[in-house]
Amino acid sequence: EDIEARRHAANSGVFTMWLKFDVAVAGLRSHNNDNQLPWNPQFGTISEVFPFWATQPQPLQVNIEQSSWVINVLPGLGYDQLRLVELNFPPPLPDRNNSARQFDSARRALDERRYGDCIDKCRGLLNMWEKQYGATKERRVAQIVAEERGWQENDVRRQLLDSLWKEVGDIANAPHHPEGDVDAELFEKRDARLVLLLTAALSEYLNED
Repeated sequence: EDIEARRHAANSGVFTMWLKFDVAVAGLRSHNNDNQLPWNPQFGTISEVFPFWATQPQPLQVNIEQSSWVINVLPGLGYDQLRLVELNFPPPLPDRNNSARQFDSARRALDERRYGDCIDKCRGLLNMWEKQYGATKERRVAQIVAEERGWQENDVRRQLLDSLWKEVGDIANAPHHPEGDVDAELFEKRDARLVLLLTAALSEYLNED
């Protein structure tokens, strides 16, 4: 699991590891019938061991392609029941020097069963994007993105992005305003995970060149 975490953090198509070996090497001399030994040959063959104290094997570089790792290694770790999705986040966003850390914080909240906190942190990530684009209630993220990417008024992508952003934003705002229509305590793991995945997918979609 530690290696998988390091591979995921490397964010590279080829994962490189260095294996360091701690070995013991010794020479062996056997005696079958030696008159200088203090034991009678009837007890059988004996051997002497001569250890090498300065053995220094060089580290071994191992390069593993992502496809090989996913197909051949992860199933042995129990990951064959999961599907990993690698996401691209921009390093800087307003108020954060690394937006991926905000996502990791939300994921930790999910792992620790703090479902309301998880959704609230997703709200923080959406707010960072809105600040990045200078979005307002009158000029929403979808409109700004549509203008940047040259989408026409009737482009279905405009409506898709706007609908998803609004729905995820409404749910993500619920824990921050528990006095509203939605009780934050009612959120379950499936709810928090859904919001987290949608927030991650939206973030990667905006980050694509």
